[in-house]
Amino acid sequence: MKQMCNPKIQEEINNIYQNKEKIGLDNAYMLIAHLASFNSNDPHSQTGSVIISKDNEIVSIGWNEMPFPGNFPWIREGEEENTKYPYVVHAERMAIHNAILDNNTEKLTDSNMYVNLFPCNQCMQQVTMYKLKGLYYDSDKYHDATFSKEARIIMKEYKKYKDNFICKQITIDKDKLSEYQNKYSKILQKNK
Repeated sequence: MKQMCNPKIQEEINNIYQNKEKIGLDNAYMLIAHLASFNSNDPHSQTGSVIISKDNEIVSIGWNEMPFPGNFPWIREGEEENTKYPYVVHAERMAIHNAILDNNTEKLTDSNMYVNLFPCNQCMQQVTMYKLKGLYYDSDKYHDATFSKEARIIMKEYKKYKDNFICKQITIDKDKLSEYQNKYSKILQKNK
């Protein structure tokens, strides 16, 4: 099932994409990843991702969400089956899944992924399996977590296979991001 972006957020994504040269490509794409995260129903951690083709086209977007509407928990602590962790689909995986559903699989190879949070090991596996050329992230708040260390091992090995692979941190102006969060928080609350 393909997850649908909130229409107001999609409109803003389109606006940023149309003005990407003025904003700067990397900043525009990272801003789009942050905007995609606003679609998430996760009350604790909203993550967004956008995949950009080698022709600078948006291939797909994703955000962390449950695989389908259901009675899934969003809590982070307790017995694992009672938390969100076994059920939530990460933004990176959703973006890749959406590309496949849109018949854009061939555009994944040598594309770039922009995500507002450094990926876990399972998402890094997806990045490497579909032969993405670049991974750009904003936050690395889980740098010392086991899954993040494992992701870096996968990335290090992938660089031996695909020597032109780029992994780079791009930090978005937090004031600009807060402006968007404030703008969309009321709209999104009405739609949930």
